[in-house]
Amino acid sequence: MTEKCLSAKALGNPALSEQHYSTYFEYIPDDVSYEDLFHPAYWRHHVGKLKPLAIIRTRRTDGLFDVFLTVRSSVAGGVVMEFHSGRPPRGVDPYKVESDARAEALKIKVAPIDGNGKPVIRVEYTPKTKWRVIGLGSQEIERDLPSRDHAETRMNIYLHTINMRNPTEEELLAEMKRRTDAAVVAQKAAAPAA
Repeated sequence: MTEKCLSAKALGNPALSEQHYSTYFEYIPDDVSYEDLFHPAYWRHHVGKLKPLAIIRTRRTDGLFDVFLTVRSSVAGGVVMEFHSGRPPRGVDPYKVESDARAEALKIKVAPIDGNGKPVIRVEYTPKTKWRVIGLGSQEIERDLPSRDHAETRMNIYLHTINMRNPTEEELLAEMKRRTDAAVVAQKAAAPAA
């Protein structure tokens, strides 16, 4: 028998218990894998909403998994999740999937390139916002920066926090060439046979 016990005041007023963390329920589309749930970028549109310790029950619409996730922390461009409980896909070790996804998320990746062949993560100037940093999902990261140099410094800090780097000029050119070649092939395939 132990002499240790939880303080009588620890759990507080039961009427206020829901104020300590939020709970959510979300159906997950069938094209989303269980592993996707543990990539911070999957939750990027909810960074401001999801606070540490929030619990999200996620159920894939086809019933492949039904799990509870706990918000561990928010990072620029995403939310770090950890497995709480529930029914992961059959034969899957949920802790290994979480660990592997976190390790993958920590690798430095090349930031995406938009349809115009420019980096998605960029700095731009407008008279209204002055210099600003645009991040993943066209989300404004910071505005009213005094100079381009200052904005680029803030962009590099943002890139570092999401473990990405902007593509080099060579990578941008290679991507545009790949897209042009793909368009030519699609055009030839769509042309009637002569």
